[in-house]
Amino acid sequence: MDFLRTSLKKRLVVQFLIVALIPIGIVEFLSFTATRDALDQAALEKVQMVNEVNRERLMEYFDDLFTDLEVLARSQNIVSALDRLGSYHQRSGQKGNAPFDITSSAYQDVYKKVDPFLRDFLINYEYHDLLLLCGAHGHVMYSVEQESDFGANLSSGSLSGTALADAWKKVMAGEDQVVLDFVDYEPSGMPIAFAAVPVRNADGEPMAVIAVKISIDAVNEIVENHGQFGETGESYVVGSDTMLRS
Repeated sequence: MDFLRTSLKKRLVVQFLIVALIPIGIVEFLSFTATRDALDQAALEKVQMVNEVNRERLMEYFDDLFTDLEVLARSQNIVSALDRLGSYHQRSGQKGNAPFDITSSAYQDVYKKVDPFLRDFLINYEYHDLLLLCGAHGHVMYSVEQESDFGANLSSGSLSGTALADAWKKVMAGEDQVVLDFVDYEPSGMPIAFAAVPVRNADGEPMAVIAVKISIDAVNEIVENHGQFGETGESYVVGSDTMLRS
C-alpha cells in the first residue's frame, strides 16, 4: 500500500507539474513570437527608412548635378569656350561625318585656353569626365580626361550607338535634362551614367551639349554614408533590370 501511495503521489506531482508548465510554455512561446515579430518589424522599418534616405539622397544628388550643369551652360566661360571651338571647327573644315581633329597645333592652342576653367569645374564637383559636344554633328570637341571618345563623331562613328550618343540626340531633340542609367562604356572601361544639358543660343535653341560622366563611385559614396545597418549590415542600389548600381 505504501508503494501504491508513493507511486500515486509521484504521478500526481508529475501531472500537476505538467499542468503548471503548459501555460508557462504557452506564455513563453507567445512572448518569443511577439518578440520575434517586433524584431522583424523593427528590421523592416529600418530597411524602409534606409531605402527612403538613399532615395532622397540620390534625388538630391541629381538635382544638384543638373543645377550645376545649367549654371555652367549659361556661364560666360562656356560661351567663350564654344566660340573658340566653333571657330576652330569652321576654320579647319571639320566634316560632319568625320571625327573631330584634336591633333592639330591649332586645336591644342584652343584646348589650352578653354581647359583650365572646365578642369577646375570637374575637380570641384568630382564627376568622372566633362565633355562639350557639337550640336550639329555630335563631335566630342572637348574632354577633360581625354579618353578614347575624345574627338569622336557621335552621329556616324563607332560610338553612334552608345549612351553618350543617345544623350546628345535627346538634348538636341529638345530635352532640357537627360540622365541615362549606368551601362558598360568602353571608352571609360567601366560602367558609366551620363547626364547632359543644352547650351542655348540667343534664340533659345540648343547649339551644343554639356555632358558629364558619372561613375558608380558617386552612388557608392551616397550608400556608404547613408545606407548602413550597424557594423555588419549593408545596403545596395538595384536597378529595374535587377543589376546592382552600387
